[in-house]
Amino acid sequence: LFKTDLMCHFEFPEDIRFEDMLLTYEILTKAKSIGTVREQLYYYRRNASGSFLNTFSEATFDMLKVFDRLVRYYQAYDIFNYYKEELECIFIRSTYKRYETIVSNCDVSQLDLKIKMVRLTSQFMDAYFPDWRNNRYEKYSMDKDLIKFSPEFKDTEGFIQGIQQSVDENKRLLTI
Repeated sequence: LFKTDLMCHFEFPEDIRFEDMLLTYEILTKAKSIGTVREQLYYYRRNASGSFLNTFSEATFDMLKVFDRLVRYYQAYDIFNYYKEELECIFIRSTYKRYETIVSNCDVSQLDLKIKMVRLTSQFMDAYFPDWRNNRYEKYSMDKDLIKFSPEFKDTEGFIQGIQQSVDENKRLLTI
């Protein structure tokens, strides 16, 4: 929940996915105080067939656009270094969620797209967060389902090799 007077200075960007992430982390920088409520008010339906969160396409690369815009926003307001580890953790978490989709999506025609996503997210993280593989928040703030894949995700070339092997196995099964 956001106060209306806080929201009036921001607009949801058009033509980009993950716009809620972009807007949320921009707005948070302007809040005088932040509170929480116990009731779950926001819910993603992750298992809905065909939902954006369960698909992988060129549009998934918008995540990198959002990351880049957030970094530039935080840098412009000279708060990037202050929130660097928190942003790093948010980006890791979002990246791992997409990697989870990459692994579970067996579409063999998307191999190049998957590899491109892994390489670009890794390059982005290495450029802005060189020590991202050792983020201190990751251990206690990540979903248990994702944290178990953390070592695999952190080894970019090993992860890509695993994706290639998975696709090769799917191709083999499709020809049987």
